Amino acid sequence: MSADLLTAERRGILAALGTAFIFGLSFMFTKQAVQTASVYSLLSWRFFTACLLLLILRLTGVIRTNYRGKRLAPLLALSLIYPVTYFIAESKALEAVASMEAGLFIATLPIVTMILASLVLKERSTRLQKLAVLLSVAGVVVITVLGKEAGGESKLTGYVFLAAAVLAGSVFVILSKSLSAFTSIEKTLFMMALSTIVFVALAVREHMLAGTLAVWIALPVRNPAFLRSLIYLSVITSALAFFLQNYSIEKLGATRNASFAPLTTLISILAGALLMKEPVTPGLLIGAAMILTGVIGANRPAKKAGLNPRREGAGVPK
Repeated sequence: MSADLLTAERRGILAALGTAFIFGLSFMFTKQAVQTASVYSLLSWRFFTACLLLLILRLTGVIRTNYRGKRLAPLLALSLIYPVTYFIAESKALEAVASMEAGLFIATLPIVTMILASLVLKERSTRLQKLAVLLSVAGVVVITVLGKEAGGESKLTGYVFLAAAVLAGSVFVILSKSLSAFTSIEKTLFMMALSTIVFVALAVREHMLAGTLAVWIALPVRNPAFLRSLIYLSVITSALAFFLQNYSIEKLGATRNASFAPLTTLISILAGALLMKEPVTPGLLIGAAMILTGVIGANRPAKKAGLNPRREGAGVPK
């Protein structure tokens, strides 16, 4: 493997780590925001602000995009699947199932992605990578089962929406990897723009029916707590983290990128323990060790394992 490929791979790993860290903290800000606003209110303002920021950066020449002469249909499909379908399915699922069960379902995303990457992208993961992904997912299960108590009565519709969210997240990784005609920032800007259109429409409909349209429009101005959460969720989570995620998929491939997903769960729980004084359980410590070991194993360089990186290393940059 050349020095250039190694450098690209390291950048991809750093991008994946950054994505997991940012997404992990986002749950804390989301939890704070939805205490005073509906899910669609938050999502509409979140993606509108992120899109506006990226458009300003584009107009000032800080970032560059060029969609001319490119087929936008695949990019439209990508954006409809994620963030649109994923966030709608996830929000609907959380209305019907216990948070513990939701965590267990979302934890299967790396496995589903690995299967789809093998079938669609022909990415060939090593035995070590397969075992490492399973170990990370098992770590999330340990944290969820031993660290939290189930609550609430689950419904079949909740499971259906959770399955849709997992499938949407996995298909997004596959599509993002395959859309090589677009740069990471081009994918991100288009995703933010389409999400803005969809979630603003849903929020407007929601508030018009409730007669609270003025309340929605004034949310960031009249609610300082909402504004603080909005800044993180739009600028850091949506604009920056979505770019890092697309970049990581481009450099690492679908399977290896998805192997970092359990870190998001770990970071979200650690943030709760450190910043919100939530209890640290034995299950958290055991699960954390399993997740970290799994992520390291899934991203072990193929060359060190005595393998041919072009034949067996899933997602090796080419």
